[in-house]
Amino acid sequence: MTPDELNRKRKKLHDLVEKYTQDFPPLYAGPQPERSKNVNGAVVLVSGCTGSFGANILGVFAQSPRVQTIYAISRPANSGLNVVERHAKGLIREGYSTDLLKSGKVRMIEGDLHLDEFGLEHELYETVSYLCLSLLRLRAHVPPSSRM
Repeated sequence: MTPDELNRKRKKLHDLVEKYTQDFPPLYAGPQPERSKNVNGAVVLVSGCTGSFGANILGVFAQSPRVQTIYAISRPANSGLNVVERHAKGLIREGYSTDLLKSGKVRMIEGDLHLDEFGLEHELYETVSYLCLSLLRLRAHVPPSSRM
């Protein structure tokens, strides 16, 4: 893929993220909804961050000053790559720096979306202000913009 093609693809995905997150409730620094104990900014749990759409969502949230912490949840690996390597691979593929993973803002965790509280410790789950389940079924012959 050429740099121009990658930039066009990234712009389309970024536009999709913007389109489908524009109606999200505003994120304010300060007290969060009842379920959140965090008072310094939003704590977001995001799934699907190893895929193209999810990696772009992770990139946008990681660069947002309104988001304090992002838990990037993934199922346990069966590919031989650990959770950090899988997220780094997705970010690199989408043109983001892996420095986002080193900032302390992004925390990669393993869980199971089929379990109560995604199989996470209750204390961790209770700190989450927003859930962003970026599950997008990919079909190579259908462009992402027509799947919505």
